[in-house]
Amino acid sequence: MATGNPIVDALDALAGEVARCTEAVKAANPDALTRSVDQAATKAVTSINTALDGASDAVTEIKKAASDTAQAAAGVVQQVAEVRTATRWLSLRSVAVLALAVLLVVSGSIASIWWERHEFHRLHTRVIALHAEIQTAQANLKALKAKGARVEWNTCGGHLCFEASSDQHGGWYTTKGHIKLVIPRGY
Repeated sequence: MATGNPIVDALDALAGEVARCTEAVKAANPDALTRSVDQAATKAVTSINTALDGASDAVTEIKKAASDTAQAAAGVVQQVAEVRTATRWLSLRSVAVLALAVLLVVSGSIASIWWERHEFHRLHTRVIALHAEIQTAQANLKALKAKGARVEWNTCGGHLCFEASSDQHGGWYTTKGHIKLVIPRGY
């Protein structure tokens, strides 16, 4: 509020600017704080020059106000420096967290690729073994066909079986364990 006294008005304006600077520091926004300090300094210098031009007998009071303003500005500058230090620390922590996250993603991807490669080799080895079994079975089948094998296989109670020929010419037994042998149907 203007009082008509240029010195009092200048001090009031200066107090308002210091209050705005204090609010900017509390908000921890270094850019807003810098702008507020610059604006406050500009307004303070303009107000002080006007007051000095208009009232030469109040130079002592203006010097005191300027000294107080300089002390307040020094405090604000120190607070700005503290805010910037805190901002840098926060930025460094953010970078560290981001780097850790990237490291975890990369190491997880590498572990996944290694495991999939291991599984691929294991399965590939199994496929090769199965191909060898198939080739052996096909060779045995060819040999049986060459001997005239025409046996039709079935399952009997969950076991592999075939029909026995009704024309059995005698009794045959294995040389080990005396197990009875039969002629399959179709021979």
